[in-house]
Amino acid sequence: MNIIRNTVKEVLKYFGYKLLRVNNLNNNTEYSSMLGGINRFKHLLNDVSTVIDVGAASGTWTEKIISKFNDVDFLLVEPLFERKADLEALASKFPKIKLLFKALGQSKGILPFTVSDDLDGSGFYENGNLREIEVINLDSAINEFDLRGPFILKLDTHGFEVPIFEGAKDTLTNTVLIIVEVYGFRVAPNSLLFWELVQYLDDLGFRLCDIVDVMRRPKDQVFWQCDAFFLQKNNPIFNSNDYD
Repeated sequence: MNIIRNTVKEVLKYFGYKLLRVNNLNNNTEYSSMLGGINRFKHLLNDVSTVIDVGAASGTWTEKIISKFNDVDFLLVEPLFERKADLEALASKFPKIKLLFKALGQSKGILPFTVSDDLDGSGFYENGNLREIEVINLDSAINEFDLRGPFILKLDTHGFEVPIFEGAKDTLTNTVLIIVEVYGFRVAPNSLLFWELVQYLDDLGFRLCDIVDVMRRPKDQVFWQCDAFFLQKNNPIFNSNDYD
């Protein structure tokens, strides 16, 4: 039996697949990762024209998933000039990438932005090492770059999600998938908890369909954050309430 199983595993590996026990799928790291989520819903996203990466940092998220989408434009939005060299290097490798070195919000303006020592924890927190950042809304950015939907919208914005969504009303009408980092605690003064953001997006016409990359707080193992996937509520995937 072991010989047969090992032979099957080697054959699957040759073709790029992996054999997993069914009852271990939900606990499998690869299955529960960002790429696992993208792979699960890729078949529903064949008509996507633009992927928008808000809070792009050094571009690792885009670099991870760009091979999954052929002939698709990418707009990477990042306000920190410290990330500019990394993002320009990435854009030089992938001509379909466009870069916007500003923050997104509800409307055009200047806002104080907290810059953390490691850069990764930066956000609109109203304290710490503050820097004035230029802000525009997503609808304006889409027009500026002459981008077309359907869109995938990814947010890693540390509690500043609602202002971004409020400035993206036109874009959201043609957005098929939202991926957003959500939190179990109020990480910023006006941030929403996970369940509150689910309700907010439900009101905008989007429904939770998956969670990946769950993180727990080290000191007590309480849920801290994850990346949540939202599809339009009218997606046929929600027509069935059956488990099987």
